[in-house]
Amino acid sequence: MIDKKNALFMALSKFQGEIVGAKKKTEGFNYKYSDLQTVWEMIRKPLSSNGLFVHQAVHDRPGEKVLVTTIYHKDGGSIHDGGIPLLLNKRDMQGIGSAITYARRYGLMAGLGIAAEDDDGVGAGFAPEFISQKEVIFIKEYAKNLKTNLQKYFELLGCKNFESIPKSQYEKALNMLKQKEQNLKGKSNG
Repeated sequence: MIDKKNALFMALSKFQGEIVGAKKKTEGFNYKYSDLQTVWEMIRKPLSSNGLFVHQAVHDRPGEKVLVTTIYHKDGGSIHDGGIPLLLNKRDMQGIGSAITYARRYGLMAGLGIAAEDDDGVGAGFAPEFISQKEVIFIKEYAKNLKTNLQKYFELLGCKNFESIPKSQYEKALNMLKQKEQNLKGKSNG
């Protein structure tokens, strides 16, 4: 007789043999990725046909919240991950929703052994962290005061707006404005 864990593992093995890499359909900052809907479209039927289903829930841990992904088999076996920390860029409902969506996608892909199609490991699979709201307000006001050509500015930074400036580009964004300020002061003194 096959025990519940073995039945689960057999079903997962069969499931993994039926799926292909998750297509990268969604555009991000200079990259494409497989969004949550694309992952679900790919796994829904193979999960069901193998007697598997997934449950994802937010749990409290000391000092953090995590999203735990549990995979169940119809015979009662289950397996879960250790939880993916919910990293918030913004402390509002949109920030919480975004963190949960990312964690759900990563939890599904990791727990079910799904690789993104042509995965090149951009940012270790994570979207870049963007500048804080405080930084957005500061840099937006700074650019406005300098009468910056925003289209050219965003083009040079490789982003679409202030909110999409990656944290890793903040110093560059700031230095570009400082340089413009220096150039303007030079022109007014010369």
